[in-house]
Amino acid sequence: MKTQLLVAMSIALATQFAHAAPVWKKSGEVSYLCGGVGEEEFTSLESLKASSNLAVLLTAGERGAYVSDVMLTVSGAQLKVPLIIGAAGPLCVFRMPPGSYDVQAERAGQIKSARVQVGSRVTSTQLRFAE
Repeated sequence: MKTQLLVAMSIALATQFAHAAPVWKKSGEVSYLCGGVGEEEFTSLESLKASSNLAVLLTAGERGAYVSDVMLTVSGAQLKVPLIIGAAGPLCVFRMPPGSYDVQAERAGQIKSARVQVGSRVTSTQLRFAE
């Protein structure tokens, strides 16, 4: 009986930690989360878009396959220093001051960029690399 209780408590504890909310990272005036490699993680990040004001999706090829291991840089006059995130992707969500930003992604020597206008509602952009 004690063994069954111990096993049940262990499973409950493991489940609690497996579904813990992601912790926002902070750099200067920007909070961000990047990830989404697995379906559950991607869904979790996707649900956080509503509480962010910028979402960047990183893909490759005609079919838009999700990619990670991308060097992502966000710069703009509102930031004291550019935000540089290594091994980003496939989805990054940000909470940042409103304004105009340049988003640059580098993967395997390819560089993709976009200029985005960030306000109070979420702005989404997709940077697509060649296969």
